[in-house]
Amino acid sequence: MAAQVLEHAHRGDDVVEERMQIALSEQRLLFERNLGILGTMGNTAPLIGLLGTVWGIMRAFHDLASTGSAGPSVVAAGIAEALFTTAAGLLVAVPAVMLYNHFTRRTNVLLTEAENQARALRLTLAEDAPATRRMAA
Repeated sequence: MAAQVLEHAHRGDDVVEERMQIALSEQRLLFERNLGILGTMGNTAPLIGLLGTVWGIMRAFHDLASTGSAGPSVVAAGIAEALFTTAAGLLVAVPAVMLYNHFTRRTNVLLTEAENQARALRLTLAEDAPATRRMAA
């Protein structure tokens, strides 16, 4: 962004502002390029775990119906399967959401810092411009 300010400083405030916004948008695209994968993992992993939970409970009921017995050993395998898939979904989702939030926050901080530094540079150049013009005259 600083390079855009320096490169186009002589062209006027509107051009510099537009170039800064373009550079900011390009950087945002680069930073957020793979964040969608983490977001998708964080959102879908619990659903996949829930699907496994439903599948395991269905299996437990099926086993219960086929044996005609209501003993714990009959339904244990289905319940274990249900709990395993739920745990697996959460083990994937929780870190993915934490990483997604971390990288989203870090991206916003970096872009804000870059924009602030580019604006400070722009103000410095604008303040120095009248002094340069006076010395040239």
